[in-house]
Amino acid sequence: MSTNHCSGSPCHNGGTCINNSNGFVCQCKAGWTGSTCSEDFNECADPSLSGVICQNGGQCENRPPPTRFSCNCSPEYYGNSCSQKYNDCTQSKCGGKGTCMDKDRTQHGIEAYECVCFPGFELSSDGTTCVDIDECKSSPCYPGVQCKNIDGSYKCKSCPAGMTGDGEDCEYIDQCAIDNGGCDAMVTCTNTNPGRKCGSCPAGYVGNGVYCKKQSLCDSNNGGCSPMATCSEGDRGDVTCKCGPGYSGNGVGPDGCKQTDITCDLNCANGYCVVQNGKPACLCFSGYSGELCDKAEDPCLSNPCLNGGSCVSSKTDYECKCTSDWTGVNCEQPLGECGGELASSNGTLAYPGGGNLYPNNAKCSWIILVNEGLVVNLQFTQFDLEKKSGQTCHDKLEIYDGVTTVQKPPLLGTYCGTDTPVVPESTHNSVELDFISDGARQGTGFTVKWTSKKGLCGGRISTPTGIIQSPGYPRYDSKS
Repeated sequence: MSTNHCSGSPCHNGGTCINNSNGFVCQCKAGWTGSTCSEDFNECADPSLSGVICQNGGQCENRPPPTRFSCNCSPEYYGNSCSQKYNDCTQSKCGGKGTCMDKDRTQHGIEAYECVCFPGFELSSDGTTCVDIDECKSSPCYPGVQCKNIDGSYKCKSCPAGMTGDGEDCEYIDQCAIDNGGCDAMVTCTNTNPGRKCGSCPAGYVGNGVYCKKQSLCDSNNGGCSPMATCSEGDRGDVTCKCGPGYSGNGVGPDGCKQTDITCDLNCANGYCVVQNGKPACLCFSGYSGELCDKAEDPCLSNPCLNGGSCVSSKTDYECKCTSDWTGVNCEQPLGECGGELASSNGTLAYPGGGNLYPNNAKCSWIILVNEGLVVNLQFTQFDLEKKSGQTCHDKLEIYDGVTTVQKPPLLGTYCGTDTPVVPESTHNSVELDFISDGARQGTGFTVKWTSKKGLCGGRISTPTGIIQSPGYPRYDSKS
């Protein structure tokens, strides 16, 4: 009779006992070994499992069943067998401003990646993302041109007045190539960069180079007419003398005009009655005509507005609405032109205009000239210059009562900053505006409107003889 050697359950830890003639054999469950399945099986020491249960350089550590073993993974891998690799690049990495390059981790729990930033971006100070480069800090635009930083790039504003280009590279405009720079067709225009200079009028002509007129016999000694007469030259070189209001006679010679006692009884609608050559007549205001000054003229009929400007009539006067590239009374001056002569009874001067910044180291001079016997009134509608430092205006606008000849005329005021200037009325029919800027801060310049009116007294007399009467003569007036 055979013996059952398994009757005493010799196999431990769930092992299966197999009886045989020599005794028994235990079939152990996973993780156990030995004749009776009582010994822990060391999977980490099994050569056949090396690199299988713990991959990618993971260190195997034996554990009692049911765990059996555990893997200590290198920093770059994770999972029960260290089979999964970390990818530290996600859409949020590098701020969307560069390409994320995954790298092997060298420390547990510490992400490892590198951002290769797109053009216009750079690594943040901690090296974890890409941030915008402020290119404006390196002053890439032309001197005096404002730089605007944008995401990944920058943008330069318009070139300074009198220059052309993309704002980064600017070059001076050849002002003389456009309508002879505004100079009279008979003179030579010279570029001064910035600005231009008009040459002298040719022989036989007089003027400032911007305007030239043929020299007249009336320019000398009033053409031989009486100081009280108006001289006019005919097409054949003859001279006509016409006595002024309140005088009569042939107008020729010093005694060609005599005061008259004739009563002036005409009802002049838009003018005043004068006696000329012994007869009453109406002297009409500007914009009116007819024997009684009762016919209004449309000042826009002559198309005075140039370069695409539109004319707006105000019965006796007009105003030109200029396009964005032009300014001046008749839209004859390029916007932002540095200096020039503005001869009109009213108008607007904008420098540099268009909301642009005026250039550094600018020196501009404008002359505003109205008719003889009138004075100039200036009213600023916009003013933005560098603010005063202490008592010093580094960028400034100086306004003079009259025009510089040998020496500067009386100064009406020096202005800077952003306060709107209040300028005294001139005592002459001209004012000079001199603008100077340094190489530091800039502003949007100024816009000034000018009007003219009859002065209380004063004027220019160019005849060798004549009569001057004080206001209200012969009545005494302490206010005159």
